[in-house]
Amino acid sequence: MERLRRGGKAAAGFLASSGLRRTDVREAVLQALAGAPGALSHQEIMKRLKARRPDRVSVYRALDAFVAAGFVHCIEVGTGGRLFELADRCSESQCHPHFTCRVCRKTSCLPDVHPDLVRADGYRVERQRVFLEGVCPACAGC
Repeated sequence: MERLRRGGKAAAGFLASSGLRRTDVREAVLQALAGAPGALSHQEIMKRLKARRPDRVSVYRALDAFVAAGFVHCIEVGTGGRLFELADRCSESQCHPHFTCRVCRKTSCLPDVHPDLVRADGYRVERQRVFLEGVCPACAGC
């Protein structure tokens, strides 16, 4: 995935090596995610692809295929929306935490925060996702 973050023609090769059919929309969506500093909503992806004028349903289908393949994570946010990002900053069992500000509603990735994995008697935790809510530094006046 590092090649994807550097840009260029890497998206087509990545799709081929992942066993997914290459389409212009899939390639464009993957490039948009690779070039993003954090998670993006469907609407934000559509804005980044505005010049290509993709069909919004095709973008949803591409995102769903990427999530199913395991190289894109879908983050359910408290506002009922979903955000998408490349899964290269997460491990098999844990994704980095996300924080949503209750004032400005912006969701931020916290890749440098590493909470301990939760252990629960009798339960086999397969994946841990941490979603935090509160006030971000900008809204808190810090």
